Amino acid sequence: LHPRRVALQEESVAAAANAEAQMAKDRARAWEEEWRHDVGELQCSNMEVAESLRKTMVQVDFFEKGQQVAEEQRDLAQTEAAALKMQVEVLEAAVSSGGAAGGSQKSPPEGDSLAFAAAAASVDEAK
Repeated sequence: LHPRRVALQEESVAAAANAEAQMAKDRARAWEEEWRHDVGELQCSNMEVAESLRKTMVQVDFFEKGQQVAEEQRDLAQTEAAALKMQVEVLEAAVSSGGAAGGSQKSPPEGDSLAFAAAAASVDEAK
């Protein structure tokens, strides 16, 4: 082959290889830009998910504390109801033992006459 022709072919092959390498670099650069964009979107999405999770955890914590308070209030109400029930039973027993024979009620202990009268009235109202 002619040396000039060989040189032209080598130049042509080198130019084609350079063009192909440049296209590969351009594709890699475009892929990297797309990848960076996707990573940025994922980071934003992750931040949104993290914020949503944080808000949900705050709501769960608030709910759990509210539930605990409600349970404590229920327990307190049950205790108070049991105490009131005992008081009613004691007062009913006192009223029935004082008035069962048609006689007058027994006198309450000194200083408790107002409390006894109020409790007896509330028992009568409850009946």
